[in-house]
Amino acid sequence: MNVHRECQNIGTYPAEAGALVLLYHRVADAERDPQLLCVSPKHFREHLEILRRRCRPCALSHCVDHVLEGEVPAGGVAITFDDGYADNLTVAAPLLREQGVPATVFVATRDEGRDREFWWDDLERIILRTRSLPRRLEMAASGVRHEWNLTDGSREAPCAPEWNVQMGDPPTERQALYLHLCRLLRVLGDCERREILDALCAWAGVSRQGRSSHRVMMPDEWRELADDALIEIGAHTVSHPVLSELPVADQFAEIMGSRQRLEQELGRPVRGFAYPYGCRGDFGPATAAMVKNAGLAYACANTGRPPHSGGRVTKDSDPYRLPRVLVRDWDGDTFERHLREAWKLADVQERPRHVGAGA
Repeated sequence: MNVHRECQNIGTYPAEAGALVLLYHRVADAERDPQLLCVSPKHFREHLEILRRRCRPCALSHCVDHVLEGEVPAGGVAITFDDGYADNLTVAAPLLREQGVPATVFVATRDEGRDREFWWDDLERIILRTRSLPRRLEMAASGVRHEWNLTDGSREAPCAPEWNVQMGDPPTERQALYLHLCRLLRVLGDCERREILDALCAWAGVSRQGRSSHRVMMPDEWRELADDALIEIGAHTVSHPVLSELPVADQFAEIMGSRQRLEQELGRPVRGFAYPYGCRGDFGPATAAMVKNAGLAYACANTGRPPHSGGRVTKDSDPYRLPRVLVRDWDGDTFERHLREAWKLADVQERPRHVGAGA
């Protein structure tokens, strides 16, 4: 029996400790990562090694099955990825196989424009990386006219690669413009958002073509990833909207459309769903009910925080609002410290190493 798949309880943790669902997005060495979505391959390998030694890595679907039965393996940890970046297949999957750790990848199917980057990556490429930007920007969004002037000289040079959105007040007008556009584009519908991004590309004089380093998986790559026995594919809507901003019918179309497209391509049922963004306010009770009505067995939310005791999955967790905790580009020691804090343990005893699928 594969102890990782079945979440065997070895007894290190108290019965009420619960499980953690970790939220990753990318495994990549990125020159810029303003949204803090990337974990380097080196650090991801360290995370997996720690999980194998210290915790009970398990498939999310098995964790959900335990929740439905009224119990959760203490110290269980499930890995998830959101969005469907190509590096989930090319970089993360080989490392998961190397360590024998399962994962669930939630894919936004994006039926059109798969040669484009996700909107937040497009915005980083246009606003933060372009060498020289025009001084003035005028644009309309949802019928409201917006104007900006870059007068502090930052328009003449790209932003510092190390800057990210958690660093407090933006040091330059470029970064302030990026943050303002992030807030603006986040709540727009897909069509209007694409139109604005096209206009921004024309304004900045850059191509609409996405970078290969930021590309998403194609349907044949979904199938390749799903053929890995350690990896399960879940739905993540079609166009990655804030579902709570959409009419009910459009929400259901996004949820059901992503599930149906994946099942058509994979030739197998899709059980799981992850709400785009997934924090409080990004979806509501009506959205959760639609996920259930769409025939999905569970749905994952996002606490918006690193591992913490309030982010654990327990036997009382709602299977359509499963909490997840964010993982950043931490080295192994920092990652392990976050795990200890989540379980409020002074230390986590080392468990026997997994010796193979037949153990």
